[in-house]
Amino acid sequence: METTTIVKVAVYCRVSSEDQAERGTINVQKDFAKNYIELYQLSLFDYYCDDGISGTVPMKDRPEGARLLQDAADKQFDTLLFYKLDRIGRKTTVILDAIQAFTAHGIAVRSMTEPLDTNTPTGKFLITTLSGIAELDRDSTLMRMHSGALVAAKKGKWLGGIVPFGYLTDKDGFLVINREKIPGLDYTEEDIVKIVFSLCANENKSSIEIADYVNALGVPTRYIPGRNLLLRKRPGKRLRNNAPLWGPSRVLRMLRNSLYKGYRVYGLRATLKDYEPIEQQVPAIVDEDTWNRANRVISSKYFLTPRRRQGRHLLQGYLYCGHCGHTYCGYADRLKKDRQTYYYRCNGRDAYNPAWRCDSSAGINADWIEQLVLDYCASVLREHSFLEPAPAKEKMEDCTALEVHTLNSAIKRLATEKDSILSLYRKNLITMDDLTRQLELIRQERKALQKRVEELKQPTTEEIIAQNRQTSAEFFRRFQDIFPRDYDLRNLSFQTCRDILELFIDRVTIYTVKNNDKSFYASFRVELQDKLGNTKTYSIAATDRLKTQQNKIGKKLSSLSEKLRSLRLERGYTQKTVAEHIGLSVNVVNAFENQRRSQTNPAFQHHTIRKLADFYGIPYEALAIWNYSSVETGGHKLFAQIRDVKGITNDELLADIGVSKPTFRKYLKGIATEQTRQKIESYFATARKWLKKIMQSR
Repeated sequence: METTTIVKVAVYCRVSSEDQAERGTINVQKDFAKNYIELYQLSLFDYYCDDGISGTVPMKDRPEGARLLQDAADKQFDTLLFYKLDRIGRKTTVILDAIQAFTAHGIAVRSMTEPLDTNTPTGKFLITTLSGIAELDRDSTLMRMHSGALVAAKKGKWLGGIVPFGYLTDKDGFLVINREKIPGLDYTEEDIVKIVFSLCANENKSSIEIADYVNALGVPTRYIPGRNLLLRKRPGKRLRNNAPLWGPSRVLRMLRNSLYKGYRVYGLRATLKDYEPIEQQVPAIVDEDTWNRANRVISSKYFLTPRRRQGRHLLQGYLYCGHCGHTYCGYADRLKKDRQTYYYRCNGRDAYNPAWRCDSSAGINADWIEQLVLDYCASVLREHSFLEPAPAKEKMEDCTALEVHTLNSAIKRLATEKDSILSLYRKNLITMDDLTRQLELIRQERKALQKRVEELKQPTTEEIIAQNRQTSAEFFRRFQDIFPRDYDLRNLSFQTCRDILELFIDRVTIYTVKNNDKSFYASFRVELQDKLGNTKTYSIAATDRLKTQQNKIGKKLSSLSEKLRSLRLERGYTQKTVAEHIGLSVNVVNAFENQRRSQTNPAFQHHTIRKLADFYGIPYEALAIWNYSSVETGGHKLFAQIRDVKGITNDELLADIGVSKPTFRKYLKGIATEQTRQKIESYFATARKWLKKIMQSR
């Protein structure tokens, strides 16, 4: 009896987003395969269905395609069935690579609607031909879609995606302003957009404050269809899956979107070759001036985010390094338990790339640089120069308008030239290389002309200065009652000082000057540029920095730590420089300058102070006396004071007095002999005169 071998088959189905006419045909392909298997009495192993996968994706990179290849390698079936060859792929290389992979595992490949047989030369040739036809069909479809999209974009239509808040699409696909009342509110989406821009541009509100206000109004984040929804083909709005509340990021996206001032560029992120973005004019909700003012406000607010506000650094975002161009950031020295010292430091010093790292800058004390800038603002307020009208400038509006008109005419002429060149190519009068070269030249010329037009549309320096003078004058007239008579701004609140800086200060550039090879950076040169067109240059030396330190700790130095710090700053040294010269660690130098020496023994303290005295070139006694604010009267405190100032041990001091340790203990207890008591007190009296003399000379 003859045995019939049943062929085990696998069925592969695919549909992509490009196959709009065949959307939802996965079930159709499966039904056709089911009837095909029953007709030829085949055995089904499994279906492999890739829904929404492009035909240009290799088989191994598709979810079901990868599983199909693995099962083919494991010999789970004998033959692969598919509806048409273009279900395997839409590119010749993708199709041939997939078929080669299956045949390498001994799997036969068969189309259910095409006479394909991979076992014959004619079948292989036919597969290659049909693969090319599939790729040609895909490319032609994309070209038609792309051409249709360009035509629609040039007409100003909205080409898909979520329609921005405040707009809707009409029946023809054009954007229109949404003036429907939001259900449950007395506002329209247009009103909400105007409120958001007004709060930012006119009231200087941050994105967080605006988001809180919009949420307080109860504005929904998703679109709620109104009664006119049926008048449109589709609203183009997000109807679900929105965040429950308005967030700062959504407010920022709205404020930065040029669509709301009536201007949009389609295709900025296009990846097609020789593709030019298309400018579209749309209905504007806010005027261009309001949009520009709102964007200036959010740019200035960038430096005052909650993370950046930590530490209350007043000049955050205004300081720049003159050596590398990086900004200065604020930080605090937290080594002192009782107080913190704030500094500004160049961000370039921490750059990961050594080529970008800044080794020429130094940290600057926050108190000094902030006071310098505030004093400058106070001088501007005191002089009231910004209240005077700006000097008259020769009007250039007519010349600028004429140049813009000429440039726009040149851009239109280039478009005409482009059409002429395309006409020559269609008539076979020029080659493809000539066409490509000429189109590239036109594109470059058009780009240069458009760049010049944008430059002319920007406000001039004189116009910016005049606008800044007007804004500053309005601020002064509004808040002049809060300013002290001498315009000392130090007692004003942080936010008020920040508002004053925003009005007057453009940027502050810091240059660090190195004194000599032995010292570190001893002085700074500061260039201050204001928004009124003025530039001031200041310099501060190490002695000035010392005065700033002394003003914080008192008019007079009162401890060894303060004396050591003053000696170092007077000479322009860093703690690292001092540590390298005396042969100790930076931590030791820092401990002696910040009153953290209690953990060290007297012998080590004497040794360190002696090295520091030699380094600074002063007598040891003149430096050690700063450990004490007055001369002790007697007893063990006077004994310790004499020991520390002389820099000797207890045994050496007892030998200098001429008594033993047990005898001195009896003296402290009051049971020593009269002769011993007179001897020790005589030594103490002489030592006290010596200590007073040193203390008076310090």
